[in-house]
Amino acid sequence: HCMKTGRPRFRLAIESDRLTEVETLYRKTKDVRVKERAQTILLAADGDHSYERIAQTVGQARSSIQRWIAAFEREGIYALYSRQGRGGGRPNPMKDAEVKAAFEQKLKEGAW
Repeated sequence: HCMKTGRPRFRLAIESDRLTEVETLYRKTKDVRVKERAQTILLAADGDHSYERIAQTVGQARSSIQRWIAAFEREGIYALYSRQGRGGGRPNPMKDAEVKAAFEQKLKEGAW
């Protein structure tokens, strides 16, 4: 009898027209993050790869791969676009003009 080796493969069920949209996005986008997400969906739709293998290929964590696939299943191609304002730490309480003024003052004082 045969022993199963490696991780189980994952196949994303996707309609051909949606797959074509993702392929086009992958080829045409200049945004690296969008390209990685599109490649993830294409590899998942192929069905020959485990989550780990997709993560290695794309160069991202397995958890990111699973999150992107789940988001794609919920929201479609729109989920592949970068989202602004997620994460990035605490917002700076200073306004741009205040930052510029403080920076200029420090320059005058010879801080840098």
